[in-house]
Amino acid sequence: MIVYIKSDNEFELWDLMRLNNDHIETNWKTIELPSDEKGQENIEVDTLQVEIKNEEEDTKWDKRKKYDKIFDTLKLAIKLVDAEEIRPLRHKMLRQGQDFSTTSYDRDNEKDTFHLGVVLENNIVSCSTFYPEQTDKIPSKNAYRLRGMATDSNYLRKGYGDQIMQEAFQILKLKECNLLWCNARIIAVPFYQSVGFQEIGDLFDISDIGPHYYMYKRIK
Repeated sequence: MIVYIKSDNEFELWDLMRLNNDHIETNWKTIELPSDEKGQENIEVDTLQVEIKNEEEDTKWDKRKKYDKIFDTLKLAIKLVDAEEIRPLRHKMLRQGQDFSTTSYDRDNEKDTFHLGVVLENNIVSCSTFYPEQTDKIPSKNAYRLRGMATDSNYLRKGYGDQIMQEAFQILKLKECNLLWCNARIIAVPFYQSVGFQEIGDLFDISDIGPHYYMYKRIK
């Protein structure tokens, strides 16, 4: 589970599932946690202040519970969700004007499919779906396809899509996936580029949706 925590006016990715003694390891850097010697620190979470106190006999589990309080305060989490939970957001952002049935994908409920959602105060504000599917454009042993990437229009430019992708990359590594690919709408190309995707081939059209580029990312 990951969350953005604002510290020194910058957003930093904290992976709370990687709590290791006095550090949290992230994809970008290791952030030192408050130690017993430091006594007490305030960490700014979004626009809220969370006070973290250190006790001499803290165990790793005690520390984990303290940082879980951050989630309780911010009321934001990234988690695995069911396909039915994200169909309304797919409809709102990806299938406007189309029948609601178009928000159901053939592989939504297959064993190896997973869906991620950014949940803010019990509402899913961003989502995406991932499932195994080989592609003839890029050779790979275990490819996954990304579909249905959507963020509610009221929550754009808050980094939620990026958070989903960082979490997905970790899950895909555990599944020994070596390639992630998607058909990207033109408007979404800069976003996918920002998280490491590359374009290949020419622009093509998907009926009732519009022009797309094929994009892929190697998972290492």
